[in-house]
Amino acid sequence: MWKKSSILLCVTALAITGILAGAGTYANFGGPYTIDFSSPTVAPVISGLNPGETVHIVIMIPNPHYASILAHIRLLNVLCDENSIVEPEQEWYDEHSVRNDIDSVITFGLWIDVDGDTSGCNTVAGDQWIKDETEGIHINDIDGTPIPIGTINAGETMTVVTSYHMDEETENWAQSDTMTFDIEYTLSSSGAPGHKQEAIEELEQAKTGTKKIDEKIDKAIYHIERSLDEKYWVDDYHLDPKHGNKVFDEEKNAVIELQHLMDDKDTPPPVKVLCQSTIYKLIEADSTLAHKAYEDAMALAGNEKVDKELEQCEGELAKVDEELVKFNYEKAVDHCKKAWEHAQLALKEAP
Repeated sequence: MWKKSSILLCVTALAITGILAGAGTYANFGGPYTIDFSSPTVAPVISGLNPGETVHIVIMIPNPHYASILAHIRLLNVLCDENSIVEPEQEWYDEHSVRNDIDSVITFGLWIDVDGDTSGCNTVAGDQWIKDETEGIHINDIDGTPIPIGTINAGETMTVVTSYHMDEETENWAQSDTMTFDIEYTLSSSGAPGHKQEAIEELEQAKTGTKKIDEKIDKAIYHIERSLDEKYWVDDYHLDPKHGNKVFDEEKNAVIELQHLMDDKDTPPPVKVLCQSTIYKLIEADSTLAHKAYEDAMALAGNEKVDKELEQCEGELAKVDEELVKFNYEKAVDHCKKAWEHAQLALKEAP
């Protein structure tokens, strides 16, 4: 019933070296690097990261396709190395028995840049945080976890900035340490059931073995699976006019369960990241269904009653994006449902 296509956009290598604070402060800005499908690999390198400093990598991701695509990023193959132990690092280890890796003290941030100034995320100017660097998410929290960046419309290019901040409290154990990892950008395009199936697969992999957490994950999966009941579907892009609204209801129930997991202090950070990724997938599926219904109804524009419903539909679709920016995921699903319902009424009103 569903189809999925996934493209590996690029793999980049990044090296970060921890240096004693006071030994010279500087921050290197990588990029902008433009991803191109004929040569999908770029290799920015950052070095000389001191405690308290932040460095950025800027990536331009174009969408050369004829349809919107959903973009994800994930950090893979994180490897930390002592890179030899030098003074005063040795002095620190003489006093402590614990070995540390710098991926535990480098905080990750991710935002979509709109204003052209990639030195910081300016939300007033329209920039959008995906992972706020003040949330305290470290590299070792997200290794291998897909993070949704958002939708790139056909023919458009998205500017993505990733930030890496070394905690100010980092001590001398980090002297000369290095860290390397891959950054994978993936673009996927599929019908609504494809997004849902991807969400189910990722949630299954996210189970921790902890009863409380896994039960909530199972509840979310249950509602997603119910939304895939064939009686609600005509094809991958169209719902049954009479019963299709149930898909949005089940989707909302799944989002509620995932939101509970994100709000629970006992949920591990990687699971929280995956819950947000899943929510974006579900809303992307709902938005796809609503937009397709709107496109079908637009073919009948020109009738007064049809046009009235189309106007209502457009208003609801605009509210979806407004609620996503505010992280009001349940309301975003509600607006997708209302947009779809107005499109169905427009189709009914057609002469």
